[in-house]
Amino acid sequence: MDGGSYIISPGEYVIGVTKEKITMPKTHYGSLFGRASMGRLGLQVFCSGGFVDPGFSGYLTLEIFNASKVPIMLRSGMPIAKLTIEELKVVPTVLRPSLTDYERAAEVTLAKADEAEDEAR
Repeated sequence: MDGGSYIISPGEYVIGVTKEKITMPKTHYGSLFGRASMGRLGLQVFCSGGFVDPGFSGYLTLEIFNASKVPIMLRSGMPIAKLTIEELKVVPTVLRPSLTDYERAAEVTLAKADEAEDEAR
């Protein structure tokens, strides 16, 4: 949707990606929330797990759902979520391993079928 728009239909679920690359210091973590103004329209925005791990660098994958009964137009660059950043009181000695298939992707990367099946079990 680079520079364009997309109409998300009622009940439709789409995967998106942030326009901004996020680089989280090892001393901080982030939490992503859908914007309240979007929620009032029926647009729900999630980031799997809701957290951005210390040391993460990349684009965030967003799960976007239209829970309303009307179509909602999304425009490239439209603010639909917000990221809060918190400082850790204790810096982790072991960081979560890099998710090389996803972490540095600049576009939407869907889960591999076998990974999705494992998650469902």
